[in-house]
Amino acid sequence: MSDTFTRGPAGLELVGLALYGHGWQSSLAGDLGVSVRVVRYWAAGDKPVPPNQWRYIAALLDQRSRDCKELARAIISTA
Repeated sequence: MSDTFTRGPAGLELVGLALYGHGWQSSLAGDLGVSVRVVRYWAAGDKPVPPNQWRYIAALLDQRSRDCKELARAIISTA
């Protein structure tokens, strides 16, 4: 992962892949409540991602992190 995160198409792709893997655009659109077309505009750099959407994206990452940590604890506790 890059040391410097940028709020642009590359950063959006990085986040999308981390959250959903390939085919991330439709999943991200669904979670953000926007159309896939909007996410594709953002990913292409045709339109910027609004600051409020970056806050939602950060919250999605935070939730995924907590979910993964909880699952890891469950796996370890059953070993």
